[in-house]
Amino acid sequence: MSGWRLKLNEAEEQEYVTRRKEEGEQHAGAGPHRGLVLTFGHLHDLVAGTLDAHFVGDHTMANANERTRVARILVLLDRHVAACASCDGLNVDSEHSRVGAGLTDKELRGQRAFPDVLLHRRTVQSANVLALEVKLRESSRPRTGPDREDAVKIDIMTGYDHGLPYAMVPYAAGLCLNLDDNSAEGWWTVPAVGLHNEYERFAWGPSPILVGAFDVSLWTGVA
Repeated sequence: MSGWRLKLNEAEEQEYVTRRKEEGEQHAGAGPHRGLVLTFGHLHDLVAGTLDAHFVGDHTMANANERTRVARILVLLDRHVAACASCDGLNVDSEHSRVGAGLTDKELRGQRAFPDVLLHRRTVQSANVLALEVKLRESSRPRTGPDREDAVKIDIMTGYDHGLPYAMVPYAAGLCLNLDDNSAEGWWTVPAVGLHNEYERFAWGPSPILVGAFDVSLWTGVA
């Protein structure tokens, strides 16, 4: 079921939770993205799969602007998350404070940071998985690192700079993406394993440093 699903009433929510828990138990160990724990390896595969789908399916968008391509990445990531048992209960949004009627807002006091795409659980302060920033690469200006403003946003959202005041738990991982027509470069920040702006060119596959962090748990779903 999509991360954009409507809020269910209490009985419907419990039925949904029970069903997805049973599905996770049935498929545990059967392959990637099965079970109820989302690891960094799972998250990496979600992002890589989303980018593959974007480059293959959206090849006619090569000249599209940044906002249009970000919108497509958000939609494609949402589809991948919907198919991932380990992502049960997570939402894909463009802002951290998405709420429904009668629900509590998520706050980020002291700082204003709004990355392009977020993977989290709406309204739950402690359920924050990925903050994603996207920039289009200018061929005349090769990039040697992430966009400075994007990197600052990711540091804020992941709590990499621990001096920043937070009213919610920081996001477990952050990624600055640099897109061209058919490939992407990225810089990962995952404070739990000491990664900060760790480089990856997605067409080449993850570096040994990233692979070494794949088993780290970032999100535990329905217990």
